[in-house]
Amino acid sequence: MALEIHPLIYFVRTLQRRSMKQAAADLGVRGSTISRALGVLEYELATRLIVRRPDGIVASFEGEQLYRTAVLILNWTARLPAIVRGEASPGAGTGESAGIGLAALTALLAAPVSLRTLSHFALAVEERSISGAARRLAITQPTLGRRIGDLETFLGVALFDRGRAGSVPSAAALRLHASVAEIEALASAIMKRADIGFLHQVRDIRLGSVMPAGVDSSLAVLLARIIEGYTKRDRNRFVSVSTAPAQLLMEQLLAGSLDAAIVDIPEVPEQFMRLEIARRRLYVMAPAAAHRDDDSAADLIGRLPLALPMTGTGLRRAIDQLLGAGLHAPRRTIECGSIPVLMRLVINGACCTIIPEGSLPHSDPRVRALPLPGTGLTTSLIWTPAKQASAQVQLIRELVQEQSFG
Repeated sequence: MALEIHPLIYFVRTLQRRSMKQAAADLGVRGSTISRALGVLEYELATRLIVRRPDGIVASFEGEQLYRTAVLILNWTARLPAIVRGEASPGAGTGESAGIGLAALTALLAAPVSLRTLSHFALAVEERSISGAARRLAITQPTLGRRIGDLETFLGVALFDRGRAGSVPSAAALRLHASVAEIEALASAIMKRADIGFLHQVRDIRLGSVMPAGVDSSLAVLLARIIEGYTKRDRNRFVSVSTAPAQLLMEQLLAGSLDAAIVDIPEVPEQFMRLEIARRRLYVMAPAAAHRDDDSAADLIGRLPLALPMTGTGLRRAIDQLLGAGLHAPRRTIECGSIPVLMRLVINGACCTIIPEGSLPHSDPRVRALPLPGTGLTTSLIWTPAKQASAQVQLIRELVQEQSFG
């Protein structure tokens, strides 16, 4: 079940307050948490749900439809303890027109209940066995047992009579099962509309990348080929490529504003999935006039000013690690946010710099490039697990793997 309680809570409160910041303060979470959740929700439903205006956030047309359904689902979830005790109607649409208040949203946010767990519980009822349901779900029986135990704690009733004969659903479980089936049907209808919208809506690819070193660099060539390959497959679709430092790209991925990103960091955080594209050797590039026949790369760094890319880039981290590992200390450093400008400084004879293979100017007699033994810069395509099965990420991976890099 793609819909979940927490994103729906964030969505509903954001629209009630017309502000993610105010919603976050009300619910005691970070604003970035709500932003990421709503970004993923919009992506999963293949539509824009909120519209930002000067006077605050409002729902789009599709967002208004989801808001009504979300209130139904959240009110239903809040009434679950009464439903299983037979004190309230299981109908999802009963008495929900008044909306839902902050107290109920806050209580649901802290409750050990999720639509996924309820779906797993329903399967256990149908299997008449917690272990049988766990096998169907490809999870361990203790894991599912703990989830159902947490659900029982929330509801205040036993859902299964556990004994040698297996797990027999209680009367409360049967009441809950009937209600869960209704909510699952409602959530499935929402996702079916999203699937139809996905098929009929022009879906763009949003790809992020660290900044290419120049027009002839390996990364610039790769990005151009990705765009060309995508537009050849479907001329009605558009692929946008935005460039930024790796850290900012990862934040944009978590916020749902990018489908995937190409980064140059050696260790990718565990919240991302990764396809390594290449590992490129690092070179010291120096003015030809300053190069001596017996110079090593380290000699050039020790004798000439060293131009450095901006802090936060993968290349800068790799250079800082080299310098920290005992490479000759540079006479002085120059920091610049543009690799083309760094290379221009080298051509002008002002300094040397360190750049990865594939970024070197072709056969320029004004510069010399010496390899740094044992060094490398890893370039990877990364994306979030939530988008692993998306058509965009699958296509980007295919396009990247079709191209050579170097």
